[in-house]
Amino acid sequence: MISQPLCETLEWLIKNEELESARSLVKSILEKTPMIEQDMQALDFLASVCYRAKGFSDAGRLAIRILEFLPASLEAKFNLSRCLIKTGDLRKAESLLREIVSQRPEWIDAQIELSLCLFNFGR
Repeated sequence: MISQPLCETLEWLIKNEELESARSLVKSILEKTPMIEQDMQALDFLASVCYRAKGFSDAGRLAIRILEFLPASLEAKFNLSRCLIKTGDLRKAESLLREIVSQRPEWIDAQIELSLCLFNFGR
């Protein structure tokens, strides 16, 4: 579990645009903490920190780690699809977003991301 002071430090770094410091801190946390001790909420928080700090590849890797333990998590799939879009892997992102929209058609954010993905493909 990530301590509250550490979470606050990460939030402060992001708020003050110290994005590289935030990403370095996240990497340090992940290297020092075995997966068995990390809970999904902590991983999700770290993924959001990486995403906000424009560490899209790192955020994507964290989403994949979450999916290893929660393979049906549409939220983790959605977060991964956003990272894939940012890193240019539109085909994988499209596939994930189609899966999400088919299972939860009312999820407007997933519909919007899928639309943007298809727009980028020129479809």
